[in-house]
Amino acid sequence: NPSKQQQQQQQQASSKRRSLGKQTKTIIQQHMLEERSVVSSLVGSAVEFVSGNSKRIANKGLVEKFKLSLARDAGEKTILNGGYSGEPVVKSPHIELMVAAYSIASRGRVVVMCSPADNGKSTAAEFFIHGNHPFRPERSLMVSATGMDDFALQFSELMGVKSASIEMDELLCMALAQKSQNSSKAGDAVDSSLCFAPSSRHSLGHEIEMYGRQSIPPPAVDIGKMPVLIIDNFNEATEKNKKFIKKLFNLASAFKVFVFVLTTKRDWATTLVGLNGGKKIKPLHGNVNNADYELAGDFTGVPDWNSLPWSVETLRELILPKCQKYGRDPTEVVPDGASMTPVIAQDKLNAILLAPRNS
Repeated sequence: NPSKQQQQQQQQASSKRRSLGKQTKTIIQQHMLEERSVVSSLVGSAVEFVSGNSKRIANKGLVEKFKLSLARDAGEKTILNGGYSGEPVVKSPHIELMVAAYSIASRGRVVVMCSPADNGKSTAAEFFIHGNHPFRPERSLMVSATGMDDFALQFSELMGVKSASIEMDELLCMALAQKSQNSSKAGDAVDSSLCFAPSSRHSLGHEIEMYGRQSIPPPAVDIGKMPVLIIDNFNEATEKNKKFIKKLFNLASAFKVFVFVLTTKRDWATTLVGLNGGKKIKPLHGNVNNADYELAGDFTGVPDWNSLPWSVETLRELILPKCQKYGRDPTEVVPDGASMTPVIAQDKLNAILLAPRNS
């Protein structure tokens, strides 16, 4: 029989073997967990790579479709994200100066118009691309930037192609600069792939007519018509919008695209003009009081903006058809020496028409 001391030694050896077995098992389990973690990480990375690559491919496909849609819209002289009236117009100071700036241009540029709200900017822009006049461009786009503090991104999101924001300025110029082709059907085919609401797209349904004594005479010589981009209500003075314009005026020059930027903010308009020293981006001639600024020259100095006021004669022409219809004299609404916006003149006429007449 083993002695008591031998039994204790055997028990201790058995205990050590069990402990060693547990430690070995634990080490093996840890190694297995680490291997599974590495495999899982590798699988996750592979899935992420495939998913990210698929997303990039999908975004690239959307941008390509967006290019076709924009090309179609440019050929149809489309207004994007803005209202559309299509009503006849008179020759406002805005229309007259826009035509003058565009008609003599030999290369692409950005021209800034600054005028108060309700003074005729958007109406003039609408007529410029949709009106019955000899300088109407063959390809054009008009986009409203109302409330957009990051125009490139927010317009891209509006069009359902957020990934296009980093090249939006180039996409707009490219769509306008390409030659007229059968892009209409291609654009129609991809509209369903984009998230842009068709109700916010207005293409040329009819030519807007001009009435009154003044008209736009045809040019003596046909010097060609550049495509036109009009960005309306570009009022948010942000670094991102400034960055967009800084790139845009260079692209407009390279692609030979004429750009009108319309705003109500004078300080912001001055900032925009200062981005290129009055060469590739300049104020609308006649919209500033700087005496040394010529229509066919570069702009120097600080813009002294005016509000592009309407003359008494033009205001009277604006309301004349309605005055004739109801037997009123335009001078009753717009007396000599009056100063008012076209909206106020029309509102004033309505107020007179609704007031009871003295017997």
